[in-house]
Amino acid sequence: MALDSVLTTLSACGVVSVSLKVVQIKSYKLGLLYYAIVAAILVYVSVYAIWFCKGYQLQDQLIGLTSLKVKGVAYRYENNQVQVWDAQDVVYPAKEANALFVTTNYLSTPNQVRSSNCSTDIKCTTNSDCEQMKLVNELGLLNGVCGNGTCQMYAWCPPESDEDQNVDNLLSGIPDFTVFVHQTVKSVKYNFSTSNFERDTVLGQNLFKISDMISKYDQVAHNGSIIAVSIHWDCNLDKRGGEQCQRSAPSFIPINDENQGYNFRYANYFYKDSNTRSRDLYKVWGLRFVFLLSGTAGKFNIVPLIVNLGSGLALVSIAAVVSDLIALYLLPGKKFYNQVKYELIHGASHHEKEANERTRLVPQSSRQASMEDMAPQEPYVSDSVYFEDK
Repeated sequence: MALDSVLTTLSACGVVSVSLKVVQIKSYKLGLLYYAIVAAILVYVSVYAIWFCKGYQLQDQLIGLTSLKVKGVAYRYENNQVQVWDAQDVVYPAKEANALFVTTNYLSTPNQVRSSNCSTDIKCTTNSDCEQMKLVNELGLLNGVCGNGTCQMYAWCPPESDEDQNVDNLLSGIPDFTVFVHQTVKSVKYNFSTSNFERDTVLGQNLFKISDMISKYDQVAHNGSIIAVSIHWDCNLDKRGGEQCQRSAPSFIPINDENQGYNFRYANYFYKDSNTRSRDLYKVWGLRFVFLLSGTAGKFNIVPLIVNLGSGLALVSIAAVVSDLIALYLLPGKKFYNQVKYELIHGASHHEKEANERTRLVPQSSRQASMEDMAPQEPYVSDSVYFEDK
């Protein structure tokens, strides 16, 4: 009795088992919709997922390297004289993996030497006004000496000028420089490698002008900029010959803000005057191109084909779900469809219990009469056919 009470309570709380029920609705509208969705899913799986996206291939990520060569001549006027800057002057460092820097503007501080009494802009009257070893504008350290009304410091002298936004130092001719792009890619899984090496340089394919690599050169030439160059390789190893790999056209994407710019410093060292080490310091602004190489190599494999077919065919169930939603919530006969779609029944034990209860309540004489009525009748035989009363 206790168990029956618990089961009754669980049933009252809605603890039920759900079983699928198939209902066939003879409606040409729902039928057309169902098969249209099925057809669309099959087209998506076969055309897009398998054929267009090469779902029949096992893909491998390509690795590669980009090497760059720059040619061109720039110039600027200095003291009414033409100062020439070739590719060796403009490009720094000369060789860099997957990247390139082209100088567009610069500030030079020539013939610097190490000094212990380099002048500063800090005013003073006594040595106590100059705190020893204090950092000064990241140029040097105070030596604790006040000389000629200003503090002195340990630094490379003469120090760099604060006028680092001198427009007169812009280099002319940089947009006409050309960049040769040589890329080599490799698939480790398939032991396959290729490159874009061609005997002839073709403008727009493996040769680019700076003016084509950045559209707003005049706006970024003063402060510099960082540009990402994205090139994607797609290699189909089921093909043979030169059509195996397709290379996308480069995408030139400015990374930073125009006002932020890009600059750095470097120095050229040399000796002069009794082996005194000297240097020419350059602060340069320019265009930094970072080449981002990506790609895949694919070859036929039965495993991804089966996986894509299986996952695609599983989408066919969407057609039944959509048809059910429309029938149950949108069609005029939605109430009727809900009644035949969802049916609540009790378990077999519940029905047996109800039958026993009804039997207990029926009088004995009625049960005997009923059982006599239900007893099988004696068969009879005719001359030719055997019958049984029912």
